[in-house]
Amino acid sequence: MYDKEKIKTAFQRAVGTYEQHDSMQKYAVDVLSEMIKKDVFSAGKILEIGAGSGSLTKIIKSQYADAQYFANDLVDDFSEMYSKIGCTPMMGDATCIDLPNECDMILSANCLQWINDLEAFFARLYQCLKSGGRLFFSTFGEHHFEELKKINGVGLNYFSCAQIQDMLVEAGFKIKEQKEEKDAMFFASAGEMFRYFSLTGVHSVGGGKMWTPRRLASFEKTYKEHFSTADDRLILSAHYVWFSAEK
Repeated sequence: MYDKEKIKTAFQRAVGTYEQHDSMQKYAVDVLSEMIKKDVFSAGKILEIGAGSGSLTKIIKSQYADAQYFANDLVDDFSEMYSKIGCTPMMGDATCIDLPNECDMILSANCLQWINDLEAFFARLYQCLKSGGRLFFSTFGEHHFEELKKINGVGLNYFSCAQIQDMLVEAGFKIKEQKEEKDAMFFASAGEMFRYFSLTGVHSVGGGKMWTPRRLASFEKTYKEHFSTADDRLILSAHYVWFSAEK
């Protein structure tokens, strides 16, 4: 079970740095927005889960300028920005707060990996959509950050594309499109890697323990022995997943 208060605190601390440093978020949003644009249909009511700093929100709001747009996030700091761009803020844990019904479209970019019971959440989103409504989302697959879990034994529980598809079908959705892509990031040191996590709000890899210089050096040594390039850079896998589904 993920501690939503810890997640909220981590992302609150990264509010000023997240968008600038998270290239993974930008890439996932670019692909997801193109997927949405391809599936042209009328949408008068849109809900975005985990809208964050609004990178996807601004793109889709400009495309559907007249739509009633609900923007959700855990971090209250984003509320004013959502209002300024014409969205209705819905702040809080999307698994607990009241969500709008009869939506034409539900969106989410790199948020659903933080949901404790994804299968139940898909069922909830299904109920929020009109018949024929669309669900578009990006998340991460089973190989995402897999080196960290192998070395440190800590990380999120990522699902395979097949597992996500099964959950969607079980909830009643028809899959329209799915994509996945693997990539990698490279870091000069463990310290640089963890600074990236801090700047982008990813807090779960630490396992709740204090990262002393000695522990960090031991971690880096083990990591390099197993997952490094010829010039000693640390390799960190990225596994992107995108889905489009219809009620």
